[in-house]
Amino acid sequence: MKDKTAEIMKLNNDTSTQKTEWEMIMDEQNILKEEAAEISSKKNSKISELAQILMAIENIEQKCFKREGTKSAVKHNIPNIDQKP
Repeated sequence: MKDKTAEIMKLNNDTSTQKTEWEMIMDEQNILKEEAAEISSKKNSKISELAQILMAIENIEQKCFKREGTKSAVKHNIPNIDQKP
């Protein structure tokens, strides 16, 4: 009877230890998920910022290519639209 009681207590201790380890792993997993979400958010923000910059550059480029009727103090050749610099 004493052996079985000792074995049950040992198994209960093992179960508690494993449950504690599992909880620590779950906490670490949640922290990593939060970090991944934050990094993903930053990445999407940077991509959006880059897209806005590229759209602004494209807009300025289109305005420059369509300035045929305006006089300019600087004289230089405007390349064909198909041959963008």
